[in-house]
Amino acid sequence: MLPFRTLYITIVLQTFDEQGIIRCPIDDQGYFGLTIQLDPTIPVSKNVQKYLSERLKLPALGNEVEVISLIEPQFSIPGKDPTMVLVAKIARDSFQAPSEWPTFMSFMRGLSQGPMRLAYNKAFQYLAGAHLNDVDVLEVDSIVKKRLEELSRNS
Repeated sequence: MLPFRTLYITIVLQTFDEQGIIRCPIDDQGYFGLTIQLDPTIPVSKNVQKYLSERLKLPALGNEVEVISLIEPQFSIPGKDPTMVLVAKIARDSFQAPSEWPTFMSFMRGLSQGPMRLAYNKAFQYLAGAHLNDVDVLEVDSIVKKRLEELSRNS
């Protein structure tokens, strides 16, 4: 029996590049993150740790991965199996993300309204630490930064 309504989860893995910007690995499944088929015989966290240590080719990394939350709602894109977003993170000093990996905000800008955007918005809140009441500033989009500068000049 499955713990959820789908066999697939898409892992949004919080990693940081050398400048401290959050970057996430992605695959060619069409979702933002790494989509895996769960093995229902082992816990979800073990599925994630095993997959990430193999995918990132760092066997010891599996123990460094912290699963934060599984996000509702389930969603899908045409021609793909439904998935749910799972937010996970790696300690900053354990792994440095390549600068080629996309930023979370670059992905969010292209999403239209709907269940997929809702799930990724929730994931972003977890990445920001909203569930801990320990919110960090993650990344200021250049458009937002320009607007803030404009507002401060006009006030």
